Amino acid sequence: MVSLFLALISFAVACVVYLPQPWLWMWKLSILAVDLGHGLALIPLTIGLRLIWRLRGDGGPIGTRTWTIVISLAAAVIFALPLISDLLHQARWRDEMNHVFGPVREGLADGGWIEPSALLGLGLGLGLGREPKTEAPFRTVAYARNGGSDLNLDFYPPTGPTAPAPWVLAPWVLVVHGGSWAGGDRAQLSFFNRHLAARGIGVAAIDYRLAPGARWPAQKIDATAALEFVRGQAAAWGLDAKRWAVMGRSAGAQIAGQLAYLTSVGPPKGLVSLYGPTDLVFGYEVGEEDDALGSRKTLRDFLGGTPYQTMAVYLSAGVLGALPAHPCPTLLIHGARDTLVWHKHSERLFERLKMAGARAQYIRLEYGPHGFDFFGGGPDGQVARGAIDGFLERV
Repeated sequence: MVSLFLALISFAVACVVYLPQPWLWMWKLSILAVDLGHGLALIPLTIGLRLIWRLRGDGGPIGTRTWTIVISLAAAVIFALPLISDLLHQARWRDEMNHVFGPVREGLADGGWIEPSALLGLGLGLGLGREPKTEAPFRTVAYARNGGSDLNLDFYPPTGPTAPAPWVLAPWVLVVHGGSWAGGDRAQLSFFNRHLAARGIGVAAIDYRLAPGARWPAQKIDATAALEFVRGQAAAWGLDAKRWAVMGRSAGAQIAGQLAYLTSVGPPKGLVSLYGPTDLVFGYEVGEEDDALGSRKTLRDFLGGTPYQTMAVYLSAGVLGALPAHPCPTLLIHGARDTLVWHKHSERLFERLKMAGARAQYIRLEYGPHGFDFFGGGPDGQVARGAIDGFLERV
């Protein structure tokens, strides 16, 4: 009975990713089930195999034991599906990247994105394997002052064996955090900033004013000020002012998209958008008052009302409407199981980018929830890291 109870719990957790997620705790549980599923699968797998072994001397399966075996093995398979899916698709995604953005420079590795040794770390941080051996140093700098307080950024200078020589100016990435425009900070997923720095890429992770105290376009104004500040400091920080990209997660991807496509201080070499909303009128229409994110209230707080009250503001904040005639190269990564920001946001932007003749790639993670890169060593986190590394190397 204890084995059956554990099998049922495992099966219930494994199935969360396939169910509607009206509460935030279910969304967080889905991240656990997907990105640590390859480790959690060991629990029901052990239960099932142990009972199968015991059946060898019992003359055959009977009653409760049979159900326990079936439920345990089913849970193990469901837990393993995200890893299996990513392993099956990663070669195609790499081929698409080579086709769209060209191959990596000669002498650089472009192998599998998912590293088994990192999976052994159960997805914690960057896991094992490629994780920097020491944390990259960073310093906090105030880049502007708005609303009576400083706005800060964390600068991670390029380090590691792939860092440019001291006399060569390094590329860099401006990172914009997520948090529904009302939360989050520049320390979000800082392990990935350290990872980029260890690859010889400077990183500026920024804060910006939050809603509802500050409404759009305050966030765009802050991000633009941060960009201008870093470009002004580029020579002193050993950075190439012209070789930069911008990356954003969730709400930060919306801000990053605006910055990438509308900046007047020199276009970026590329945009990385992770599960970001791209059309906020569409987002309000498909959102619900009582969903896990409180989508409609979040947008009202951010944009000052409904689309019918402030349509011009909604349109000005949309990434789709910000596309110039020649958009910069773009990498879109979104989970098909994202219940907070529907993956159709990225798909619709991708179609528009193709129509504009832009170099763009869309990676759809079939089992990915919102925030799939929270566990950097999990299957989805490793795919995102491999894709972003490859994209930045190419552009």
